[in-house]
Amino acid sequence: MFKSAPVAFSLVFLLSASSIFAEEITHPQPSIELDTVYITGGKDEIRRLPGSATLITEEALATFEYTDIHRILNAVPGVNLQEEDGYGLRPNIGLRGTSPERSKKVTIMEDGVLSGPAPYSASAAYYFPNVSRMSAVEVFKGPATTQYGPSTIGGAINLVSRPIPYAGEGELDVQYGQYNFQRYNAHYGEQIGDFGYLIEGLNVSTDGFKDIDNSNSDTGFERNDVNLKTSWQSMGDVSQLFQLKLGYADEKSDETYLGLTRDDLDDKSNRRYASSELDNMEWDHQQFQFSHTVEFDSGLAIHSDVYYNTYQRDWFKVNSFNTDTPSIQEVLKNPDQGNNRDFYNVLTGERSSGTEAEQLKIGNNGREYISQGIQTRGNYTLELSGLEHSLELVCVIT
Repeated sequence: MFKSAPVAFSLVFLLSASSIFAEEITHPQPSIELDTVYITGGKDEIRRLPGSATLITEEALATFEYTDIHRILNAVPGVNLQEEDGYGLRPNIGLRGTSPERSKKVTIMEDGVLSGPAPYSASAAYYFPNVSRMSAVEVFKGPATTQYGPSTIGGAINLVSRPIPYAGEGELDVQYGQYNFQRYNAHYGEQIGDFGYLIEGLNVSTDGFKDIDNSNSDTGFERNDVNLKTSWQSMGDVSQLFQLKLGYADEKSDETYLGLTRDDLDDKSNRRYASSELDNMEWDHQQFQFSHTVEFDSGLAIHSDVYYNTYQRDWFKVNSFNTDTPSIQEVLKNPDQGNNRDFYNVLTGERSSGTEAEQLKIGNNGREYISQGIQTRGNYTLELSGLEHSLELVCVIT
């Protein structure tokens, strides 16, 4: 149970070299379409796909400028969501009835590449790309998603990052809202001959809307995200496009797993016990992706990605009482049973630990992950007996 998302006021500054110098500057269109980052093929191909697919375009994302992926996916049929922190920091997404718990039954991708820290062994590892820097979101349900990863029982979600613009173009987006919510997003890019680039920076923060007993400590978060994209294209007899994407992101969030008793939740749903004051998540994520696309006159197109992502996290949180008996869950479920009231008072800060058993354990749950791989997709289009046929072959090495 959470309050609604913070009310935010947005101020946007746009800079476009093409509009200022439209008569003086010309920008060649790329010989290769950039839709290779779409798993649905983009808006022109989505209706031809087997299964159920939804494409949320850049125009739709810009309407509300949400920073919470839950609110973006609310309008997509077949998606079930489970709120956790109220800001979508650790999304819980399920598709077609699958468990939404930490999105572990759904494949999450960015630009067609698996984005999870350890998608084949720990898909629920707490990292999710910042949706504020995305230009589209694709939701793909049905058996056709099996080619995209190990957890496609319900489907796949692909986040499409901002593309490199053809003409010089930039934007500064500033938001301010309740609970000192602040969002700063700036980007600029252009195509210069065969070379293109895009630089983008994002900062999102808030003090949080929960209240810790006997404390003025924040319960919010701060996220930073810096990205660089470059591209080079060759328009000879064989059309080729090379793209390099580098990214760094980090987060510090004053979140906790410690819940409330039923009575306390009904009385004040945004309350947090004093023992959760030190709970904190810190992580950083580095991203490297090199892509190559080549198109032949015969109708054959080959797209390849080489990627290497690292993720490190420390999750400081109250784990248990010193002797693990009773458990925190037992105390919160039945605070008046036996001597649970003494343990409950330790959690709320009404009394300090009187015995060794009442002392609290705080763990850091540190993890480090490396996700790397090579994937190649070949597409061939031909006409046979008056019909157009599309063939696709996918090879993935992780």
